Amino acid sequence: MGDVNQLNWVHKNRDLIRGPVIEVGSRHYTSNSSVDYRGLCKGLEFVGVDLSQGDNVDVVIDFTADLKTIRAQLGERSFRTVICCSVLEHVEDVFTMARNMSAIVEPGGVMFLSAPFTWRFHGYPSDYWRFTPKALRFLFPDFEFRDDLSTISSNMPGDMRDLADDPNPFVVRPAEELKSRYRFLGRFGMFNRLRVATSLDNYHYMLAPSCINMVGFKTAA
Repeated sequence: MGDVNQLNWVHKNRDLIRGPVIEVGSRHYTSNSSVDYRGLCKGLEFVGVDLSQGDNVDVVIDFTADLKTIRAQLGERSFRTVICCSVLEHVEDVFTMARNMSAIVEPGGVMFLSAPFTWRFHGYPSDYWRFTPKALRFLFPDFEFRDDLSTISSNMPGDMRDLADDPNPFVVRPAEELKSRYRFLGRFGMFNRLRVATSLDNYHYMLAPSCINMVGFKTAA
């Protein structure tokens, strides 16, 4: 899952990708939420996993299950690259999932991790969490995340900046700027709610949809 900005972020750092690669949450649901990370990894062993079978899923796995079961389902393989974009918010037991994801990555392996900071409610099948950069570091303590490789982005193509300690300057923006950026997205756009906001007489700022995109390297065995 994910969007074009997340795909471009992974593509920008594709030289870090080493096989075997695992994409956690790989199922393609709709054209609007389907991102071809597999296509960035041509020539490398690539395994797509998800909770249910579907397009782009090689193995059905619940990453909140027992780690021994997960390892058996993966053929006792470990991975040098994990891609997990726009998935963690949908996992009720995100703490167990984070531990199990960490466990199947080789020391020195790289993780491309993207999760929403501000986003509308969206269920696949449900929606539980929003994350700050510090929250992702807390969930994955075995990884050293590189600030210089990490970004914050919206779902508007090209709307992406380097990730700073404080994401608010990206998220809290002048309302007129956001109205201008998102007006053409129509009723399927993230800012369909602007029609409600424009009924107010005095407002100056609005929240942009945003995802935290972080690259980390596993430092512990």
